[in-house]
Amino acid sequence: MCGNVWEWTATLFPVPKGEQERRIIKGGSFLCAENYCHRFRPAALMGQTTDTATCHMGFRCAADSG
Repeated sequence: MCGNVWEWTATLFPVPKGEQERRIIKGGSFLCAENYCHRFRPAALMGQTTDTATCHMGFRCAADSG
């Protein structure tokens, strides 16, 4: 999950009590400058509030193969 857009996940991001709920986004996006995103890799993550909307965040639809 690295490259095209930051990927939303259903996983909660830990925040201090009283702060707005956040979900984990992973990867990186096409807008990341080399000096900013050079450290990003598939395991990279950060928290974003669920009301965030940008052109470089998205999600993937997935299902079990079974």
